[in-house]
This record gives sequence, C-alpha cells and structure tokens, in this order.
Amino acid sequence: MKKTSPPNGVEISPWLEAAALTLLISSYCWIQIRGLLVPGVYGDEAQDGVLAQQIIHAGFHHMGEWPLSNGGYHGALQAYLLAPFFLLIKEPLLALRIGELALSLIVIATAYLCAKRFFNSLAAVFTLVFLLSNPAFIFKSRMNTDPAGIMAAFYLGALICLLSWHRSGKSSRLFAAAFLAGAGFCLRLWFYWFYCGLILAALIFRGEAAHALGPRSASKIGGTALFFALGLSLYIMKEVRGEGTELFGCVLAHLHYGVRGADNFMILKNLGMRFGQLITELRGRILDSFPECYSNCGASLNLSPYAEMFCGALLALSFFCLIALGRGAYRRKGLFFVTLLFGMFLPSIFTLSDLVPEHLFILFPIPQIIMGAAAYLLFEHVLKTGRFWKAAALGLVLYALAPPFYAWEFSQMSGFVQRTGGTWFYSDANVGMVHWLKERGYFAPKNCDQRLDDPVRLLSNERIVPISCGQASYGTPDHAAAEAFLSQCVGGENVYLFLSPDLEHPSHSTLPYFSALLAGTGEKFALRKVFYDKNGGPAYGVYSLVPDLSAGRSRRRGPG
Repeated sequence: MKKTSPPNGVEISPWLEAAALTLLISSYCWIQIRGLLVPGVYGDEAQDGVLAQQIIHAGFHHMGEWPLSNGGYHGALQAYLLAPFFLLIKEPLLALRIGELALSLIVIATAYLCAKRFFNSLAAVFTLVFLLSNPAFIFKSRMNTDPAGIMAAFYLGALICLLSWHRSGKSSRLFAAAFLAGAGFCLRLWFYWFYCGLILAALIFRGEAAHALGPRSASKIGGTALFFALGLSLYIMKEVRGEGTELFGCVLAHLHYGVRGADNFMILKNLGMRFGQLITELRGRILDSFPECYSNCGASLNLSPYAEMFCGALLALSFFCLIALGRGAYRRKGLFFVTLLFGMFLPSIFTLSDLVPEHLFILFPIPQIIMGAAAYLLFEHVLKTGRFWKAAALGLVLYALAPPFYAWEFSQMSGFVQRTGGTWFYSDANVGMVHWLKERGYFAPKNCDQRLDDPVRLLSNERIVPISCGQASYGTPDHAAAEAFLSQCVGGENVYLFLSPDLEHPSHSTLPYFSALLAGTGEKFALRKVFYDKNGGPAYGVYSLVPDLSAGRSRRRGPG
C-alpha cells in the first residue's frame, strides 16, 4: 500500500487509514443493524419497495410491465436498485432496510473517495467522522428519506469521474460522469440541483478547479450527450410510455405554487427557511420525523438554538479555513466545493411540492467534505506550530466537539425510537395492523389516508391492496375526493383504515373529515381496532360502518 502525501507534506499511514475506516464503517453498520426495523416503514419509503416487489413479481418474462415511475413525476431507478434485495430476502421490511443500508454504504464510499481524490486521505477520514456520526445521516439513510441519500452517490461519482478524466484524458471517464449525471435524475427530480451547482462552479472556476468540465471536440460532445441520454433512459421511456405525471406540464402548473401551497415567488422568505432547514439538518435533528421526541426530551429542546449556532459556526469556520489556510490547488478545490454547495442550495428554494427539510438531504456529504478539508488544514497548521497555531488548535477542538455532540443527540433520538417503535405514520404498529387484516381476510380495505397505502402493500407483500378513498393528506378539502368517497366507498362489508385515530389531535387524522362526509347518509364509523405504538399512543385505527341512529335513519348495514 502506498502512502498518501497531501500537498504540504503531512502524511497518514495507510494502515492507520485502514484502521480508521474499519472502525468508522463497522460502528456505523452496528448502529444501523441494531435498530434496523425501527422506526416503522412509512409512505415515501415504502413506495420504492412496492415498485421493487412489482419488478420481482413481473419477472423477466414480463419486462414491459416493469414500472418506470413512482406514479408521479419521478423515475423509478431506486426500485431497480432495491429489487435484488427483495429477490434474496423474503421478509419485505427486512429486505427494504438491508437494501437501504447497502445504498448508504455506496454513499459513504463515494463521499470518502471524493474527499480523498480531491484533497487527501486525512481529509477523507475527517469527512467520514463528521458524516457517520450525524444522527440525520443515520436515521435518514435507514428510512430512505426521499432517496436523496443515494442521489449523492451519483453526483459524487460523477465528480470523481470528471477529476479522473481531467488527469488522464480518457474519454471513458467523461462518458461515465455523463451517465451518472443522467441516471441521478431518474431517482428524483431535484437532482437537477447538481446541474445548477456544477454549471455555477464551471463558470466561476477555470482549469484544475473546474476540472475542464467542457469537452472540446465534437466526438466528445456527442459521446457525452449520448451517455447522458442513456443515464436518462428510464425517464425518457417513462415520458414516451406516458406513465406518471408529465414533467413539463407539472412544472408549468406549479411554477408559482407547489402542490401543497408553497409560494415559489417568495424568494427571500424561502431562502431564509431553507437556510434554517440546512443548519437543522447539519445539527442532526430529525424534527419533522419525530417532533414528540423534542417535546419529551427537554434537554434536547433547550439546547436547540445553541446547537444550531454551533453547527452553523463550524460551517462558517470551514469556509474561513479554506480561504485563509488553503494554498494553491487545495484552496481552489475547497472553494470549488463551497461554490457547488451554494449552487445546489439556491434552486432548493423552488419546489413542485413543499419546502420540506428531507429534500436537502441530497446536499449532505458536501458540507462534511468541506468540514473535513478544513479540519485537515487546522491539523496541519497545529503540527507546524506556526503563527496563530493556538487559534488553530482551538478551532480543531471545536471540530472535535462535533462527534460527541452528535453522539449525544443520537442517543436522545435512538432511545425514543427504540422505546416507541416510531410514532404517527412512522410507527411500526402497522406491522400488527397488516397481520390483523390478513387474519380476517380483508385484502382490499378502504384506505382513508394516502400515507397508509404503500406501507400496507409492502408489509403484506402486495397481498393486501387497499382501495383509495381519494382523500388528500392532512384533511385538505377536496370536492372531487368527497364525491368519489360517497359514490364508491360508502357501503358494503369492508373496513376503513385511518392514521392516528386520536381526536385530541385531529390534524393528524382524516377521521373528522370523512365522518363529516357521512353526515346525512344514515351511517357512521364504528371503531373495530386500534393499533398502538410501544409507548401507548394510538397509531392506526380500523373502522367499519354502522347505522347512525342519531340521524333518524333506519337503514342498516352489516359492520363488515
């Protein structure tokens, strides 16, 4: 094994590097395996798992039936990456989570290789220290949050290939980068943020910093375009087949307002919101997923402003170190990543759906790479004991405080999740609900919350396929859905699935909405079964219809 020599002479032993990697990655895997099945599977996570199951069920003899999209404007590439795990592992949730763990290891590998190729081995090790200790990375990799995690592997892989092309001149490296850049778009639409960041960096930097991103011959331009189109082939086939929502029409329809009402023209407001979300993500707080933890774990809530100030200060310190301490190519490469981060962050203020923190997970390895490169510069400066080495040592101490803080934050979250099995639509109580439905022969229950459809289908291996009652999430009024419910879903011997049948928190359930729709029909919902999380909170409810005697109607229907 050869030693890696950073620009200014500080070396790390290859055996020490291997030991550090072994310790970091094995610790990460141990943490993930220990809590692999918690929290419970939820809608966005289960969606790609259901598509993977459909691929397996269709088989090679019916390839024309393989899904090309997730039913919306996104491609289905994530499902194809997960399909081999569903083929090898028969337990659906276990197959999904092991597949997600494997994909996260690809992200880890590309983040390490990218930091090592652009900077050096020690900066790459520091990068993994900051990345693998962050609770947001641990939980969101486990829960497959809007596959933003694996998208990072595609664009980091593209950067590695571009750097290799610049150094070797081999067209195959350029074509590989183009393929990865195209394929990433088949995961989720907002992969285009990487295109924006790359273009901005190429415009600002020249030569080695931008890695000669523009091919200069017609053959290379044509080959690059061809391989980019090959990467996009899944999405191109989706558009040709007409599967899912047509992209350009969807973009035009939601140019001003996203699907959930986000105003894309409120640029300054959205910018401030996104910046706050980014700092929260870097802090490792999974606020949207488990808000109950922060109300029950008082210390975590009380430290929130200071923790986010600390993480924001670390990022700002990293920018400063790359400018003040970096030299030559090292500085240019560091500023290249800063520009890439800024260029990817800017388009995040526009959305087709909503400005949710999960989308920012695509950015995640870049701040850690920047922090790892900056920590190396401080470490080098301390070893040289040059001017201001005491200030550099203090900065290095601040970096050293980050992993212990992340570990404490993770212990708060992990303890809560292990104790409850997850809450609300992340609850693992849906496993018990699926068993209950199978035992009683309800293979087509009526689903009154769109977040329950894919988890039920996944956990039952598609033996249970709920009938949607057409309700938008969070009880949003929808007249078309109301008419569909009254004409198609009322009556018959069946059961109705609801999320969180807790009338003390009606915004968490669509039960009040559907109950109001039943007024005047002579029927009402009667609770059949509540499924609780491990902490005793109601997670899911199964209801049936019974005569509403208070409405003065005598028409009777069986409870189902």
